[in-house]
Amino acid sequence: MKILFNGLLEVNTIPELKFLIENSDKTNSIRIIEQALDSGVQKGIYSIEESYIIYLCLEKLKTNENEDK
Repeated sequence: MKILFNGLLEVNTIPELKFLIENSDKTNSIRIIEQALDSGVQKGIYSIEESYIIYLCLEKLKTNENEDK
C-alpha cells in the first residue's frame, strides 16, 4: 500500500490512483493539492515565496469555485 500526502490518499496500485483522480470533483482535487502543498512545505521542497504563490492560486481557485455555485 502506498500512502501519499501525509495519509490523505492510500492506494494499492497505479490504476487505483488514476481512478481516484479521474473521479475526483473540484473540492477533492483542491483538497489533494492543499495537502500536497502542506506535505511539500514540511519536507522543505518549497521556498516561502513558492508556498505563498501556490497558496494564493489555491485561494483563487476556491473563490472561483464558490462563485460558480
